[in-house]
Amino acid sequence: MNPMSKKFIALFATVFLLLFFHSCESPFSEKFGEIEEYVPIEEYVPNEVLVKFKEDVSKYLIQDAINSVQGKIITYLGEEISTFQWDPDIRSFRSFLSDPYLLHIKVPETLGTEKAIDILSLNPSVEYAEKNGIFHLFPDPMESQISPKALASPVLKKTAERI
Repeated sequence: MNPMSKKFIALFATVFLLLFFHSCESPFSEKFGEIEEYVPIEEYVPNEVLVKFKEDVSKYLIQDAINSVQGKIITYLGEEISTFQWDPDIRSFRSFLSDPYLLHIKVPETLGTEKAIDILSLNPSVEYAEKNGIFHLFPDPMESQISPKALASPVLKKTAERI
């Protein structure tokens, strides 16, 4: 190999290494090694509120509180019923089978979720009121290890329909 080609290779290698290191993050930069915090986007069903009433509160005070936000009760079967139909002792009228005082409420769009929560939170009969949040099994579909073929399976589709 002649000396000219050795110099050319050395120059080429130097330029390549300079470009490579220039494109990498510097260990002295502020972001080097910094872990970005995952901040989930708050998702919820608009115009729906979950309300937990105190257990010693009468049926009529609960009905008044729901009526104050012009709400309808959504049962665990997905039916909307009026407060006059609701009875905590009738299981099919409950929003959640295990807790007759935790109610899933639909409010008018004109009132909205935030305003309904504000109004209900001021009521002394209410333990808490919160948005009907949406949670995902996988925060990002790309993080899922389930193959597209498995997602198309009839068994998985039936399971997802039941959920």
